[in-house]
Amino acid sequence: MKRRRFIKQSALIACATGTVGLLSHNSFAQEDHLPLIDISAETDRHVVIAAGSETVYQGHPTTLLMPDGKTMFCVWSVGHGGPSGTMARSDDGGLTWERLDDQLPREFSTYVNCPSIYRMTDEKGVSRIWVFVAQTGNASYCK
Repeated sequence: MKRRRFIKQSALIACATGTVGLLSHNSFAQEDHLPLIDISAETDRHVVIAAGSETVYQGHPTTLLMPDGKTMFCVWSVGHGGPSGTMARSDDGGLTWERLDDQLPREFSTYVNCPSIYRMTDEKGVSRIWVFVAQTGNASYCK
């Protein structure tokens, strides 16, 4: 008989593209025979886009891999669910990153919570990148 473990909190998932996503389910079953791959000690495989500090938390990244398999975009918040307005682009599959913060609308940083990024194609075949943020508000409460 297979034993199941139930994880009640969020689980961090690393995808084949090197992106990281977060599953937020109340609970889900994990079979014991599923492999666990921990690369936390393999720092030569890590790429830091925004390091943060003891007082500045940079988190909740969402990435988008474009159809060319090399171009990626990443958006995140500063502070736990804090201000948006941060974005970076990689042209080499995530090995190096260029910050795009200064190219975003100034008002974007007044939106708070965790931004997400999507590539959407309309009925005419035109694709656009969309960044969604949950709410407007006073971004200073999360600093």
